[in-house]
Amino acid sequence: MDSLQLGDVQDYDGMLELFPQSYYEPYYAGYLKEDFGAIAAACGLTHTRAVNAFVSKVMVFDKPVEWDLDRRPRRTLAKAGPKRPIQHRTVS
Repeated sequence: MDSLQLGDVQDYDGMLELFPQSYYEPYYAGYLKEDFGAIAAACGLTHTRAVNAFVSKVMVFDKPVEWDLDRRPRRTLAKAGPKRPIQHRTVS
């Protein structure tokens, strides 16, 4: 969750542009115009949705999962240790 950006809610754009002038936020003007969808895409993420809440915004990104069932990690005998004979017990 972070601040709205320019264009999210047209009526708030003027207020958002004034915020870094009223408070010491040196990176806020750049944040207002940042394209987080493009940044996420460059990292392999997909922007799925954004939800505005007053002057805040929640952005949701998904990372695609690739399943390769033939290359799953398998336990090998070398890692499992030597085979031991099975001992059967009889109960009388």
